[in-house]
Amino acid sequence: MGKEGNCYAVTEAAYYILGGKHGEWEVHRLKIPGEKYNHWFLRLKKDKSVLLDLSRLQFNGNPPAYHKSVHTGFLTNFPSKKAVAMMEKMTWQEG
Repeated sequence: MGKEGNCYAVTEAAYYILGGKHGEWEVHRLKIPGEKYNHWFLRLKKDKSVLLDLSRLQFNGNPPAYHKSVHTGFLTNFPSKKAVAMMEKMTWQEG
């Protein structure tokens, strides 16, 4: 996987690993000027200044305008196949 185009699935995987709708995080999306797709990340429910953006490296040190994001939900009510694959790798333990 490259640095771009993974924010949705990695955010989705993290959201479900961290408790989903019953967890402490909420889903946010942000339109990036000049880009076709939205950027997805998590915000802490209790303190909106705390972000979890696992694909932030794609911005090469120039973070997007997170304050312009909107609280949203995912496109489906269950994790995508790509998110499930990531969750399996992230939580897999040997023996």
